[in-house]
Amino acid sequence: AIIFLRQKRKTWKQVKSILDESNKAYQEAEGISFDYSFDPYAMINHLQLSGVLGEPVKNHHQLVEKAQEAARRSFRKAHDFSSAVMVADAEVAQFLLDPLPAKFNKDKSSDMLIHMYVEAVKDVPRSNRQLSSAVEQLQYLVSFLDKSVPKGDKDGVENSKKARVLSAVAVGLSKL
Repeated sequence: AIIFLRQKRKTWKQVKSILDESNKAYQEAEGISFDYSFDPYAMINHLQLSGVLGEPVKNHHQLVEKAQEAARRSFRKAHDFSSAVMVADAEVAQFLLDPLPAKFNKDKSSDMLIHMYVEAVKDVPRSNRQLSSAVEQLQYLVSFLDKSVPKGDKDGVENSKKARVLSAVAVGLSKL
């Protein structure tokens, strides 16, 4: 989907088709067992893509909570960057799935998400590649949001606002 997005001749419909397939694959791979071996990676990606595509997810608040709980549990076992960053990635999924509040404040939203990332990874050893990967993931979400107009957002205003927030979060995370 990212390659299609970068090719200027590809339409949003073509990009969306690939994202829909990816979203379905992540949903099928998530295996909602929530036991101690549960890996929230697929679920978080499914939730984030659903938010970008404007697809509602039943009980998404509960799923985000379970994903964060599993990421924290995984972090306690492995103490690795990937597990730590998934806690904040799940919060991004919730941000994407929730409608913006009537009194939306871009700076407040981005500051809250940046704080989530800082708290999640501040004392965790990481390589430049790992941090770069987390930043790139946010930038990809921004690109998809900028291109898409999901259901219920006829003029794309909500996605545009969410894109600006995630863009600021990517910049903030890149400074760690």
